[in-house]
Amino acid sequence: MTRKEAREAAFKLVFERVSLEYDNPVSVDLLAPVADLQSEYIRKIYKFACENFLEFSEKIEKAASRFELKRIYKVDLALIILALVEINFIDDVPQKVAINEVLELAKIYSSDKSSAYINGILGKILSE
Repeated sequence: MTRKEAREAAFKLVFERVSLEYDNPVSVDLLAPVADLQSEYIRKIYKFACENFLEFSEKIEKAASRFELKRIYKVDLALIILALVEINFIDDVPQKVAINEVLELAKIYSSDKSSAYINGILGKILSE
């Protein structure tokens, strides 16, 4: 599994966490097979996303001043959280790479305007 594929798997786990509103460790075992080299990365992303979910949610809601958190697309919310985890907790991923990668995932999984929205929210959060 490549890092790009691992990031997509991690995104799916974060999306599930955002959608279900609770942690589901069973899904981690399905998407992060122990034998794979990227398993640790996927598990780290999920762990930090779950542990920091409330803090990240508050930052996102503050940055999205016109929207309550519940009005933000779940996919976009998961992508923003994924980027924040990579930026704050994954040392070998530069900030620009983390942002660019979630914007690429937004083109696949979200609406046409999501990339600009996600970029704007991340920009506000990171400038503070």
